[in-house]
Amino acid sequence: MLPSAGLDAAFWIFAACCGALHLALAALLALGWARIGRPDGGTPPVSVLVAAHNERALLPALLEALRAQRYPDYEVIIAADRCTDGSLEWLRSQARAWPQLRVVEIPETPPGWSPKKWALQQAAAEAAHAHWLLTDADCTMGPDWIRCMAAAFGSGTELVLGLGWYLQHPGLLNRFIQWETWYTAFQYAGAAALGLPYMAVGRNLAYTRGFFIRSGGPGAFRARLSGDDDLPVNHFADPARTRVCILPEAATWSVPPRSWRAWLRQKQRHLSASPAYTRRSRALLGAFHLGHLGFYAGILVSLPNFQTLIPAIALYFLRLALWWPLAASAQRKAGQQALTGWLPLLDFCVFLYNLTVTPAGLMKVPSWTSSRPDYRETPSKTATS
Repeated sequence: MLPSAGLDAAFWIFAACCGALHLALAALLALGWARIGRPDGGTPPVSVLVAAHNERALLPALLEALRAQRYPDYEVIIAADRCTDGSLEWLRSQARAWPQLRVVEIPETPPGWSPKKWALQQAAAEAAHAHWLLTDADCTMGPDWIRCMAAAFGSGTELVLGLGWYLQHPGLLNRFIQWETWYTAFQYAGAAALGLPYMAVGRNLAYTRGFFIRSGGPGAFRARLSGDDDLPVNHFADPARTRVCILPEAATWSVPPRSWRAWLRQKQRHLSASPAYTRRSRALLGAFHLGHLGFYAGILVSLPNFQTLIPAIALYFLRLALWWPLAASAQRKAGQQALTGWLPLLDFCVFLYNLTVTPAGLMKVPSWTSSRPDYRETPSKTATS
């Protein structure tokens, strides 16, 4: 039965239009993913830059992973940012045993700078090589991480966007963190492959000294708490000189927040950079997310009415049948196929996230101390285990 005329039918039509918009943009992003090839560049010398603030419990895993890299020429520079937990002393002891490691002490942050941006700026000043690879202190990676990311620096490439996942944990929160992380990567990696780079993740990002100078690096947006990774990309990335590396062996893995409160604080910090995006980026992201939000809103309003119940259910399953293979294809390519079976539940959770968390994150200005993740326990399994 077709929906009756009037308000009930209008909601069903609204849901159909929003669903079509989201699917059309998702299909374009999936096309971008299909275009991403395997890196085929060389092995330029690389400087790995890390900012670490009181990460003594997590730094051993990072250094173990960095020491294990199968790469001919690289150095590691860690900026110890106002550390009071013994991180600085431990790093110095490690540097004496491993000459490739250099430690930069950051005793204080100057006025007008967010702490991480200042720390990265000081680490960059010490870099000996022209190709830089950034990650976070809570990350680990496989032994071919540098090799895969550096190989994306082909002729003329100055910016390489990588993927950063979270370690596996039991429970719905961790499953949604994994999904939302993939969903974000699906957008920025696909858009960059289509010539529309707009963001990156600092857990896995590479660029040249030339891009750093041209964009101003983190210092270009020094007063903002977040955005040391995505804002330079959003404002200064040259599509012709930007590449994406989505190889599973090129990904990094981070410790996830362990509580809903810690996760909400983290998302608040991440979302606070979005208002500084360019108008084009905000328009495209707004269309994508509003299409998703409007589809579920229209479906939920249509369900209680008998005349629109069956059409609403049919519309839901039609969109699901079209969206699922697009998501599954990108997840297989990134090595995240463990998420595919969860799509119906987690896709609805994205609707709830966009309805509640996103508006709050865009409106509230976070502070650094209130947005630190909760690292009370370090999980040991990846999302693909």
